[in-house]
Amino acid sequence: MAIELSSKIGFCSGVRRAYQLVKKNYKSYPKPVQILGDLVHNTHVIQETKKWGIKKIDNIDQAWQGTVIITAHGVDPKVIQRLKAKKIKVLNAICPKVSRVIAKARFLALKGRTVLIFGDKTHSEVRAINGSINKKALVFASVKELSELAQDINKETRLGLVSQTTRNITEFKEIKKFLRQNFSDLKIYNTICSATYHRQRQAREKAGQADQVVVIGSPFSANSKELYKICKKNNPATYFIDKPEQVQDLNIKPNQKIWVCTGASIPDPVIHKVVQALQAKIEK
Repeated sequence: MAIELSSKIGFCSGVRRAYQLVKKNYKSYPKPVQILGDLVHNTHVIQETKKWGIKKIDNIDQAWQGTVIITAHGVDPKVIQRLKAKKIKVLNAICPKVSRVIAKARFLALKGRTVLIFGDKTHSEVRAINGSINKKALVFASVKELSELAQDINKETRLGLVSQTTRNITEFKEIKKFLRQNFSDLKIYNTICSATYHRQRQAREKAGQADQVVVIGSPFSANSKELYKICKKNNPATYFIDKPEQVQDLNIKPNQKIWVCTGASIPDPVIHKVVQALQAKIEK
């Protein structure tokens, strides 16, 4: 039996930046310290921010003073303007790669293009991107949804495409192909982040080589769900867990190779505990 860890595990650079920024500064900022949503989409990090005494709020109308933290997924820039108008301190933990997507979307809109966003319209990152261009983007989550939208788009329309940073790179390529086959005036930006790309690529390469795969990530994490989907496609014996305690429920078989990969917001201690739990289960 061998347990192999992916070479791309734990926090991505954007999550690490957000986590360290908040951990370093929250004590010195005006109280109360509040966060607009979840810092990152991971149950362990969310629990930790609660222990720090940071209160989660759902909208800025709930904040009257103190500090508001902007999450790694970003927010409509008008929200930050409103917070500053209320004299509330803003700690902006947005991932720089999300900021670049927002900049690309605004550039496309300023150039008179109809902006297309490949992503989940309910995800906070996509809401931030769309909000930055006054919610005028067309948002879709698949080639099928895009093809339905395309029926109502004039073939001469000047289009611009960006993506949620954690989407499936293979699906993005299919979307590019569809657009090029149906429209002529296109500006396409591949804004899927490098961390997502490399983790997905390794999942395609490694999952099929293992006997069993364990994906560690929270069930509401977009990048973790995409990783699980890719692994499951390449290896039906794939498990998706969020915490070490779930290992005991897995049907781990002896004398087989297990490959472990993680979403981009899993703390290192959780990964180590999962690996320890897997080893303990194997040794029983």
